[in-house]
Amino acid sequence: MTRIALALFACLLGLPAVAFAQQTRDVSRFLGSWQMDLSRSDTALTADPDNPLQKVVVDVSKTNAQLYIHTVRNQDDAFMRYSLEPISPTDSFETRMGRLEWTGAVLVTYTPVHINSMALVVLEKRTVSADSTEMTVETMVTVQHGYEAGNNYSSPIKDIYTRQSP
Repeated sequence: MTRIALALFACLLGLPAVAFAQQTRDVSRFLGSWQMDLSRSDTALTADPDNPLQKVVVDVSKTNAQLYIHTVRNQDDAFMRYSLEPISPTDSFETRMGRLEWTGAVLVTYTPVHINSMALVVLEKRTVSADSTEMTVETMVTVQHGYEAGNNYSSPIKDIYTRQSP
């Protein structure tokens, strides 16, 4: 009887951990429309004075297999997709699809870009506040190829977004 009670107790202790692990990887918390709070975001505060940021909106959506992030900065827009299924880093760069992974409750995306013929990766770490009203995005740019591979070309930039009403 004692072994059964101990086993039951161990299972009950493990249930909250399983529930927490599932909650931390809940991509649905990131879905929706988010607008950058220009007064609290590094990108807006360090923008070119001749071309200041006026509005940045990020729309996050998904299908069963992919996560889509559509970003509009002033009048320019960018669209990126990420596989929700495990893929190798090499595959993601060959198919021009970004790669994502989870670090606890943090959604980490790796996006391949080319600037001045140099292959770079934009690394973004996204978190959502406990009440799901704010999303924080920490961005860093790294070199992908050559003798400079792995070098960071930017300090982390932190931007704050507020959820928009549907």
